[in-house]
Amino acid sequence: MANSKEIATSIVFAAAVAAVTFVAKVPIPGTGGYFNFGDIMVMTTALLFGWRVGAFAGGVGSALADLIGGYTQFAPVTFVVKGVEGFLVGLLRESPFTGNSRRNVVALIVGGVVIVTGYFLAEYYLPLFGGPAGALEELPFNLLQAGAGIILSPFIAKKVAKSAPELLLEDEVP
Repeated sequence: MANSKEIATSIVFAAAVAAVTFVAKVPIPGTGGYFNFGDIMVMTTALLFGWRVGAFAGGVGSALADLIGGYTQFAPVTFVVKGVEGFLVGLLRESPFTGNSRRNVVALIVGGVVIVTGYFLAEYYLPLFGGPAGALEELPFNLLQAGAGIILSPFIAKKVAKSAPELLLEDEVP
């Protein structure tokens, strides 16, 4: 059962995911999608706060960025893919978060696989996103997005956990 601090944290970090996703984006003409750095924030959030906050912030925050940015056709797919990403990274990571453990690396890689596979399948099978050609065109960008999240999020999460432990939920304080 979520408490008020967890609910507030979920909302604040959904907004942070939306902001990071929305601010730095590069359109990909073949699919109508865009490259962004939102996965860094989704993975950082999931590492710090676990699966509930990670799933909510990832799904809602990322889909909100799609809606605000005019990429409405991607919002339902984004909601599912980024929600599952946040859920799995948050579920599989070490708890409480303390740094770059083997478990966290595995959690982040699983999250990256979800991003790449989820978008590839959606783009491949849904003609709206360009079909097989669109899926192949966007694949390198999705790999880059996932890689950025996998590489950068543990450093950001560690810095936040160390410098602002009061932000962590009670059961997440090391």
